[in-house]
Amino acid sequence: MSLTAVLLAGGTSSRMGRDKALLMAESEPFWSKQLNLLRTLAPEKVMISVRFRAEWIPVDIPVVLDSLSGEGPINAIAAIAATVTTTHFMVIAVDMPLMTPAHLRKLCSFMTPVTGVCTKRQKLYEPLCAIYPSECSAVVESHIRRKQYSLQELVFDLHQMKMMQTMELTEAEALLYENLNHPEDYAKRYAPNCSRAPRAV
Repeated sequence: MSLTAVLLAGGTSSRMGRDKALLMAESEPFWSKQLNLLRTLAPEKVMISVRFRAEWIPVDIPVVLDSLSGEGPINAIAAIAATVTTTHFMVIAVDMPLMTPAHLRKLCSFMTPVTGVCTKRQKLYEPLCAIYPSECSAVVESHIRRKQYSLQELVFDLHQMKMMQTMELTEAEALLYENLNHPEDYAKRYAPNCSRAPRAV
């Protein structure tokens, strides 16, 4: 088995009001923190999925361009699956700054030559921090052709087709998947004593 690790940073950040990749976690921008997190897995390759190549992206990091057609992250999954040459790829959203190397290694320990790994809380999957088998490409494209853009439905189908294992999160693990969508979320986590949320730029 081989692994490509991909940072998902192609969202529009409309609710946050600014590019979430540039938000700071202590003294480090989210994009850098998440890339360093992925590097701890020693994957065969590290890539970034974006809608366009932004100025913050390091010149030595390969980019997978997402579609601009607006169907959501399923387009990113499709583009990644069509690009990678490894047996599996891991994705993680740029706005999950609490994720840890230990948890990502746990996910890797559950993948098999023919299956990926996706966690879930109760009945909801966590598809934006998951491992996909590269052979899922045809299934993803089929969903897009049928205009089924929900990643929840995609993971469900992959699980039914025995291409994806699912793992129930513990209460402590669920906290690692916290994502920051609004200025108030960011201010509460990283600036609890500051009344101002980050301004749009």
